[in-house]
Amino acid sequence: MKCINVNRLLCGLVLASASALASPSVAATIGVPIRIDIDDADAPGHTESGWTGVPATHTGNGGSAVADGINFQIASADGARYRTSAGSQTNDAPNEITADFAYDDGGENVAVGLLFGSAGDLEAGRWQVEVYIYDWSANLADLTQKVLYREGGAETIVSESVVPHATDPAISFTFYSNGVNSYDVFARENNDGNRSRINGVVLTYLGVPEPSTATGMCLLVGISVSSLRNRRRGF
Repeated sequence: MKCINVNRLLCGLVLASASALASPSVAATIGVPIRIDIDDADAPGHTESGWTGVPATHTGNGGSAVADGINFQIASADGARYRTSAGSQTNDAPNEITADFAYDDGGENVAVGLLFGSAGDLEAGRWQVEVYIYDWSANLADLTQKVLYREGGAETIVSESVVPHATDPAISFTFYSNGVNSYDVFARENNDGNRSRINGVVLTYLGVPEPSTATGMCLLVGISVSSLRNRRRGF
């Protein structure tokens, strides 16, 4: 019976996996951010310069815009609505990003999110997400909230106590896309204020593991197999 070279077999599987991960789903440029700013569906034009505005409705649930071939869509279980901070665009909010937002104040566990297209739209690899959360007119203690992302509908909580910020992202994190599933980010209330807000999101493709990473994994596989053989021989 022909013997199988375990090292070569496992290394081949590692390299094949790395190759599959590198196969693009939707073309993305490494390091170039996709900037999404919530805008007003009824009176558009309040989008930060250089950003793509997603027009949120004042009633019901909706609003979408395409950027870099990805359809970004506002979503909530019971309706994501639009509101300006302090009730007007002429307020003390420092920029167009934090001056308005999509929100859901419907009650316990309410959440508002942004869908990153459909299944298979995000290229395989590592992505960075920056989420802007702010409401100039609200008590900031009532605005701390959970931030999570979903892969194919399965939730992963990134933080349970995100503090809003007037100018910068309230939170930044990374996740890996397999190039097949759907992905989205959500902000969910975490206190008696029952408030959830999203002002804007920046999505940046960071690429796939370098070939050297896969080679290093092969070396580790070889060491592990060699160690296992030595143990069996009693060394």
